[in-house]
Amino acid sequence: MISGLDWSGDAGDPRKSPNASPLIVTAVIHIDTEHWGRLEEALAAARLRRALPPNYVFHFSGSRPQIRDAFFDELKEVSFRAHARVIDKRMWTPIYLRETTGDERIQSEIVALLFQCPDRVISDQTLLIDGAKNEARKVVRIKTELNRMLSHAGRSGMRKVKSCPDTHQSQGAIVQVADMIAGALHDAGSVSGRYLSRFSSQLVLV
Repeated sequence: MISGLDWSGDAGDPRKSPNASPLIVTAVIHIDTEHWGRLEEALAAARLRRALPPNYVFHFSGSRPQIRDAFFDELKEVSFRAHARVIDKRMWTPIYLRETTGDERIQSEIVALLFQCPDRVISDQTLLIDGAKNEARKVVRIKTELNRMLSHAGRSGMRKVKSCPDTHQSQGAIVQVADMIAGALHDAGSVSGRYLSRFSSQLVLV
């Protein structure tokens, strides 16, 4: 099994941007390797439906509704599981905001999401996190903290955690799915929105 993770929203102080959404969403997608080919076919079909270039990278933010519709229509044909976490930044205390950086808050929320996932998608599995190769230190911190918490709880850790740009030719597809689901959840605030209601049996909020 391979998992891909992305998030939507920023980790800044919500009091400084009162007109912006106070939500951050982290989402992780799990797919068995036997279904990987079908995932790539679904993304290719969505591009074809909207006459997009073969190397078009799906991002929820900024994409037209027609592209989103094509993407999620085709994704219905893929067997996958997903877990997501919706965070209201207004719950963060001034002390927490003062003593942490935005990167640290994002990393903390990623670890919290993954810790809530069942062992079958975590134990000895591979996780791809959206990001460039030069962000390896951030990924190492996430893996170290996650595996420390899992070990303390008597659970097995992840085998491999690494950054993967969504443009990656062979592995970027699952990161693009994570981006689209995180963005749709951030936009609607729940799984009952326009795009995700059809995936209620596959997407679990933790």
